[in-house]
Amino acid sequence: MNTVWCIACSFCLGLIFRVAANQKIDLVPLVLVNYLVCSVIAFSKVLQQPAAIINTPGLLYSGLLGILFFFGFTWFAKSIQEGGLPIAVLFQKLSLVLSVPFAVFLGDTLQGWQMPGIILSCISIYFLQKYPNRGLSKSKTALRFLLASLFISAAIECTFIAARKVLEWSQGPPHFFIGFIFVSAFITGILYFAVRRQFHHAINRNVLITGLALGIPNYYSIHFMLEALNTEWQPSVFYTILNIALIVISCFAGVFIFKDNLSPYQWLGLVLSILSLTMLTGSQL
Repeated sequence: MNTVWCIACSFCLGLIFRVAANQKIDLVPLVLVNYLVCSVIAFSKVLQQPAAIINTPGLLYSGLLGILFFFGFTWFAKSIQEGGLPIAVLFQKLSLVLSVPFAVFLGDTLQGWQMPGIILSCISIYFLQKYPNRGLSKSKTALRFLLASLFISAAIECTFIAARKVLEWSQGPPHFFIGFIFVSAFITGILYFAVRRQFHHAINRNVLITGLALGIPNYYSIHFMLEALNTEWQPSVFYTILNIALIVISCFAGVFIFKDNLSPYQWLGLVLSILSLTMLTGSQL
């Protein structure tokens, strides 16, 4: 169930960003408030568990992840604003093409239908990326944010994979580790604002309310992701399931909620995506 909850929380993030873009809410302060909320939740969890110690490697990994989180979240939000929800999620989740080989390199072993399922998921992405109505090739700004979101997402996934390998969580990732990720992201956002000198007009009522709504699913998406990595799936399989599931759900949301259009190639890609998910999850049962 950790995987299902992770998918649900991650999907909520995309929806909230889409609403924020439609309401023209300033995205950078929104991300900053979101990480403050995440930090508060994380350290409230710390107070509820026995004393835990985060070692130096844990601090380094959480600090790096926090920096990646701030810029990745900001660029993902801007890519939704520029290109729409389905195409933004699609580009971000292309990261599995980089993170899955990295996980296998670090020792993941694929069994049964898992390898064919991963290959099929990559084929499905080829068809899904044939997006008909956004004209992204004419928008250098949109393409820049989409590519940045892709590579930052891949870097985050690879860093989580490496952290899981090095830190060897036996009872699941400590709340201290998650908390320091969000504190690092929040501090990065503060420094970003200091450089840009935007404090005087950055925060308003809409930013605070939307940031609170964003921070809650954001925290739990990471919590459930790390729990799923620790107890349910190898990283190579988990990230494929997570990314393909989010692409499928976001495409359906784009069609039925936001009235986006999909080409016949994309419908084929969705069918192949669902088939690949069936192969991946069925091989574990």
